[in-house]
Amino acid sequence: MDLKNNKELAQFYNKVYIKGEKKHFTIKRESVSLSEIKEVLKQVSWKGKKVLDVGCGTGLFAFNAAKKGAIVLGVDFSTEAI
Repeated sequence: MDLKNNKELAQFYNKVYIKGEKKHFTIKRESVSLSEIKEVLKQVSWKGKKVLDVGCGTGLFAFNAAKKGAIVLGVDFSTEAI
């Protein structure tokens, strides 16, 4: 598949996300667990920090960083994931 522009890329990832093809959204393992995210979030004082979560998917990290006081912007090609 030749993805020529951002619109085509977004359409591709929307279809993949809707089908539930998780292999396209992970690199080495199934996924990062919520407990792993919470462990990372404990390492830093997030209050007032600005976070850009590129490829945020469903926003698991972004949501939890915001709960810790971070100002978060999450972006993803898949509008279905967001």
